[in-house]
Amino acid sequence: MLIVEIGIPILPIIRTIFIQAFRTISVHNSIFTAKLELIQAGFNTLSRTVVPLSRMRGALLFFHFEEIDFFLKSYLYECISIYKQDNEETKTISVAMKKKISLRMWLSVFFGGIWQFICNIFSWKNKTPFWRVIWATITVCVVAFTCMLGYAFYDEFVRRSGYRYSWEDRYDSNISPKFKYRNNGHNEGKSYIYDSRTKDKVIKGIDWIAVPEDGDSLIIVAKDGKRGFVNRYTAETVLPFKYNAAWSFTDGVAGVCEGDSVYFIDHSGKPIHNKKFFRNLGYDNYVYHGNYAAIPVNGKFGLVDRAGNWTFLPELDDIFIGPKNLWYAKDDNKWGVIGTNGQLVIPMEYKNVWIHTNNGITVAEANNAQSRYDYDGTLLDKFVFDETYHLAYYINEFDKERNQKQAVDENMLKYSANNFYGLMTKNGVPVTAPLYSDIEVVTPGVYQCHIPETYECIMVNAKGDKIND
Repeated sequence: MLIVEIGIPILPIIRTIFIQAFRTISVHNSIFTAKLELIQAGFNTLSRTVVPLSRMRGALLFFHFEEIDFFLKSYLYECISIYKQDNEETKTISVAMKKKISLRMWLSVFFGGIWQFICNIFSWKNKTPFWRVIWATITVCVVAFTCMLGYAFYDEFVRRSGYRYSWEDRYDSNISPKFKYRNNGHNEGKSYIYDSRTKDKVIKGIDWIAVPEDGDSLIIVAKDGKRGFVNRYTAETVLPFKYNAAWSFTDGVAGVCEGDSVYFIDHSGKPIHNKKFFRNLGYDNYVYHGNYAAIPVNGKFGLVDRAGNWTFLPELDDIFIGPKNLWYAKDDNKWGVIGTNGQLVIPMEYKNVWIHTNNGITVAEANNAQSRYDYDGTLLDKFVFDETYHLAYYINEFDKERNQKQAVDENMLKYSANNFYGLMTKNGVPVTAPLYSDIEVVTPGVYQCHIPETYECIMVNAKGDKIND
């Protein structure tokens, strides 16, 4: 026998629907009005006999279909028996019912009863504490389920819609408005360039490509272990696949390697000068920036102009490009800056240098004191620093929780430069260079300065002089 498990009380639903139906009928038949109370009392009696069972089973009722059918038939039979007191009147009412009850009326009565039941169960009126807890729990579950359903809808149709692209949209690279690159694996010879409109493959068997950052029209294409150059707008091979290594075109010049020799070419493939350089496999920046290229020779670096001449002989420890085509240069562990004209704008005598995109060049001296220069080497600010800090110290006073209070030194500040600290007055006048890893105030006018890379300290006064000397 099939058993149905119902999560809400079934009898109140049945009762509500039937009572609503009989009330509708009673509008046209006065005899039904007098008998409604008897029908409703019957349902109430049946509900009282079953509700305890529902509470025992955790507010779940278990009915057999035969039992439900029995209850319905019993009450219908009782209703019919009541109104068979007068056969003629019953026939008249029956005929009237057949004429009056339509499908539209039946549907309105049916759904009206369901709506009345829903309004009744969500009303707190006349509910015991037990049912209030039950329906509060159900309400929370419904709200939580609605939230989860809403989030699932958002996740499925809104958030992920931005990721629902074809393979082409997700993985293919635009190399120009007309052509795309399909990457099927690095160095596997399975990638290709194709026309984005016709989908025709233009260049097949590609290992990888490299697109210039400055938007140059020629891109590097690696194929069959060789490098060539392809026009990104026409997909035509401009320079054949004959180079062992190649670097992107920058400022109209590209470095290429045949065998173990590196030289520089223009867009036609012609060398810009007759100089060739032995390739250093550990160096990967054979690129002109402006008029110069940094070239390594035997572990040292030099700067070559577009004629192939050494502007700086390969005697420096390091040279690499910075903003505005300025070059960082290092020699004997000291830094400087080479300008766009191939001359030193900042001499190589500083502990550190920073070339900023828009605000000049900052240098740090041996004592970590910092200054700022223009790009042509003109001094802008003799004294610059990173940040200032107030100096606090403990006093012989306690708060209500017996915590010792602190006071702030009203005369001195701590400032940072190049990740070190120094003292300055409240008026902004530096008292000490930023020589220390930290500074603490002991009492006003006495300061404990931590020596870098040690666990040792010294004491200085408000003038920056050592007290313990």
